[in-house]
Amino acid sequence: MPNAESIHWSAGMPPHLITFCQCVSQATCSGKVEVAEKRPSGHMSAPDLFPYPAARRGQEEFLRDAREALAQGSILVAQAPTGLGKTAVALASALECALEHGKKVLFTTSRRSQHVMAIETLRQIRELTELTVVDMIARESMCDDHSHHPVRHRGSRIRAVSQVLLQGIFHVQEVVELSRRFGVCAYTTGLRAAKQCDVLVCDYNYLFSQYRETILKALGFGLPDCIMIVDEAHNLPSRARAALSGRMSGDVLLSLADACGGEFAGLLRSISGLLRAEAKVVGGESKVPSSFLARLLRRYASSRPFPTESSLADALEQSSANLTSSLRHQADETLLVLREWQESNRLRLLSPSESGSLALLALDPRPATAPVFREVHGGMLMSGTLHPGQMYVDILGIPQERVALKSYPSNFPPENRLLAASQRVSSSYRGRPDCYRLFAREIYDLCFVIPGNFAAFFPSYEMARRVGEILHRLEPPKALLWERRGQSKAEKEGLLRVLKRSGRDPGCLLMAIQGASLSEGMDYPGNLLSGVVVAGLALNPPDLRVEALRAFYAKMFGRRRAYEYAYLYPALNKLVQCAGRCIRSPDDVAAVVVLDNRLLRTFYKSRLPAGFDPVAPTDLAGAVRSFFYARQDEKYIADQARGGGRPEPHRVDGSESGGEAESPKGLPTLQP
Repeated sequence: MPNAESIHWSAGMPPHLITFCQCVSQATCSGKVEVAEKRPSGHMSAPDLFPYPAARRGQEEFLRDAREALAQGSILVAQAPTGLGKTAVALASALECALEHGKKVLFTTSRRSQHVMAIETLRQIRELTELTVVDMIARESMCDDHSHHPVRHRGSRIRAVSQVLLQGIFHVQEVVELSRRFGVCAYTTGLRAAKQCDVLVCDYNYLFSQYRETILKALGFGLPDCIMIVDEAHNLPSRARAALSGRMSGDVLLSLADACGGEFAGLLRSISGLLRAEAKVVGGESKVPSSFLARLLRRYASSRPFPTESSLADALEQSSANLTSSLRHQADETLLVLREWQESNRLRLLSPSESGSLALLALDPRPATAPVFREVHGGMLMSGTLHPGQMYVDILGIPQERVALKSYPSNFPPENRLLAASQRVSSSYRGRPDCYRLFAREIYDLCFVIPGNFAAFFPSYEMARRVGEILHRLEPPKALLWERRGQSKAEKEGLLRVLKRSGRDPGCLLMAIQGASLSEGMDYPGNLLSGVVVAGLALNPPDLRVEALRAFYAKMFGRRRAYEYAYLYPALNKLVQCAGRCIRSPDDVAAVVVLDNRLLRTFYKSRLPAGFDPVAPTDLAGAVRSFFYARQDEKYIADQARGGGRPEPHRVDGSESGGEAESPKGLPTLQP
């Protein structure tokens, strides 16, 4: 085995990671590592682990409710707004209960940024008590190819790295980097360490997927041993449905055929060809019956006995045992389609792609979620848009007798936010010729009264493009930034850098999409946005998927709730999520403008969360100007006295000189 000096682990590392590597190297060479003595399990008196001197307004109530719910073995469903300090409350109360009862805390989240928040909070809590923590993400994001390291060395290194991991609290990126430097798989190492940890920070799929039992078996504990935290829980229904869904395509079948070889490869190639042929005759994505796959297999077999979905799945499982990790994932999806094809509450779709593909989409997330909520010792779901809480209880199958529903007000000064709705426009007008012109005109006017940067969130990329073309012809004073499909993380971070550089004079207008990553997965600290415009309600289009979901909800919960659960509340929650982008601290000041007069109707207004009550000024831009006028410095007041830099009015009927407007790709945009 190479000695410690031959492992060049320290280049460019911060001091705490160099110390880690020294410990691993010593442990690898000596065969042992000093580990903190494990705390005895069960019924200890729990200290107060809230990591701050005092709880903020609203946070104290949340902390009290969380402690009470977990002490009773309940599931707290908490709608808690941005800035309340949800992560600190959840982890402190869960750890207090876990230490008292000898349980483990599982903090599950759908976002990498929340991993960072959880780890930073746990580092603060560790100053109050002895604590072991492991941070993990999906296996495919942690695994690495270590075939160049001799197998005989890996076992001792995995043991050493996993034990030393428990001596500190490391972000998952650090775990991956350190494991790579010592030639071991970060996922395997993390699982080994997690068997002994007090807190596991992980992705939803560790608990809410078909892999749950396998993962828990590897971890060495069961659901009754866990106190569960579900962060950003409004994402859980869609994530759980996705975990139960799969796709089988002709291209994947060919790749599996090449990898498996033998007689079975011929069967896969034949089915791939039949699937391609079927896809060519459909005009668009189409629903197919549960008998479709059997008919396809019967056509392959002709006169001989034809394989069933189950027998084909068994053969594929036996033939694909030694696949690479990327092909293994594709094989698992194909197996899911074959094994679950006949199950109820599924939507089966044939897509007319070049290779042909079959999608099996789960409508009911409860097979992945309900067992967890039945069996865990206790837990909580939390989000700023968990509205209404009962909808999530119904959809996720949380036992009603275990539920504690709570909603908390914002602890930010209400006078720092203007919440207004337009009386003039609505996205329900999208079929009218002047709809996009009306939206563009409202947003153009707001460019002159909102200081600095603001964001406009649209229901779709198409609507953003159409409104953007008209805005381009109007020549607004702010440069346009665009959210595009498939943007990388680096490109999104580049948009943030542009917003920070642009300052408050004149600032930028970010054209983004409701429900996409810039409306939820991105933070805008330091009052980076002075305003948010929600350009219409993002009601789901009545496509095959949404209509199938509505029909399922109607069967389970009745027609009225089916419309609310499939269409209305998802749109309202996207709206509230967008509105929360601009005020991230008690000192932030911002205007939120909703360009949809449907929000002023009783049907919609009565279904908004408490505290979200927009005013309806007759002069929208004037109301926004008055709001900022009362709170801004002398420069803003002087600018507004000069008319806000507004030029002569533009015509927006398409008859300006210069012909047709460019598409968003050609519009003037500040580059990251």
